[in-house]
Amino acid sequence: MELTYELGDEVIQRLRPHLDVPINLMDTSGKIVASSDPERVDQLHSGAIRAIEIQQELLLYPEDVVDYPGTKPGVNLPMYFFGELVGVVGITGHPDQVIQAANITKAAVEIALEQIHLQKQTAFQENTLYNWLLQLLHPYGFDEEKLEQEAKHILKIKLTEPLIVVVLQARNPAVFTEEIRQKLDAVFVSRHEEDELVLAVKETELLEPVLLPLLESNPDLLIGVGNSGKGVKGIRESYDQAKQAMKFTREKRFTRIEEWKLEQLIDQIPHHTYEDVFATYAECLRNMEDSYEETLRIYFRSNLELKETAERLHIHRNTLMYRLDQIHEKVGLNPRMFTDAMLLYILCFKQ
Repeated sequence: MELTYELGDEVIQRLRPHLDVPINLMDTSGKIVASSDPERVDQLHSGAIRAIEIQQELLLYPEDVVDYPGTKPGVNLPMYFFGELVGVVGITGHPDQVIQAANITKAAVEIALEQIHLQKQTAFQENTLYNWLLQLLHPYGFDEEKLEQEAKHILKIKLTEPLIVVVLQARNPAVFTEEIRQKLDAVFVSRHEEDELVLAVKETELLEPVLLPLLESNPDLLIGVGNSGKGVKGIRESYDQAKQAMKFTREKRFTRIEEWKLEQLIDQIPHHTYEDVFATYAECLRNMEDSYEETLRIYFRSNLELKETAERLHIHRNTLMYRLDQIHEKVGLNPRMFTDAMLLYILCFKQ
């Protein structure tokens, strides 16, 4: 890791509230790249140069500084990053008084460098995953071979086992990222669009215990689960299924594509076919109050059971009977007849 001004200054800003001593950070050329005294930045520190040459600590007492231009009394300690010399940390003051602070500072700087490195690595990994997912889910297709290679060699995603994609849709789904990472053994978790968080798992056993509580405290959250699929194509298909499942429901906020087998078939009806068969019926239903379409949806979800439908709608059975009669009269399809009920179901679903 190269010790730059940006990196060194970030380290000093982190340490300043905890250490009340002047700090200088020098790179491997001996130049001060960051300092608690901004005027010293870019100066050459001959004490640091010597510490780098001997790769040992250099203590400069007041009588020694004359031999080391550009220095003040203090302690200069070489710094290492994963075993590699990356620079020198200097603490100004009488060596006997600041040696302990210097060693603490050196350890703190090395830890801070590692943390910053890991944070940057994490950010890089997250951005790489985000861009990979953008390419995979692009509406105009993707380069399968390229994405397979990136998944294997860069993202370290194993595509040999089937994966299941889960989509969380909300105003700010990114707030759930850390909790999901901690509680679910997800293969990956990534933001996608502004309102989407996408994750892939090998099994769905823990999905409901982890995700259902999120629904209770986040009323705008919707969750869709696709089927398992292999490779990048399988991930893409599972994502599409999870999105499709959310599109199918107006009542359930946690839904799996496996619950919508009939709806998947209906969704494949070509638009022109739908228009040819349903245009007149759709217009008639649109001209009725919204409560009639809601009545049909609950009626179908209740398996055509009148008692259950009335209870779920909080209306009297006679009111329900009246609404069904009105739909028969004004739309021309009888909800009590199997074929007509199927057509009305498709009509409600495609509206």
